[in-house]
Amino acid sequence: MQEVDEAEALMKAIGGTDMSTYRDRYREAVEEVVAAKAEGRVPPAAETDVQPAGAVSSAAMDLSIIDRAL
Repeated sequence: MQEVDEAEALMKAIGGTDMSTYRDRYREAVEEVVAAKAEGRVPPAAETDVQPAGAVSSAAMDLSIIDRAL
């Protein structure tokens, strides 16, 4: 497992990381969905302000269509 050894060496070189400063937002969201379903509630809507890679907003698409028409 050379990749694991290299990753561990890199982590040691970088120094200590305080993992308590990070949050697993995905896990928190999944736990909330599971809890809501277990209680018979409607799960909360996904909160995101990030578009998936390759996504194009409708405004950008409109501008693209207008540019091609001119």
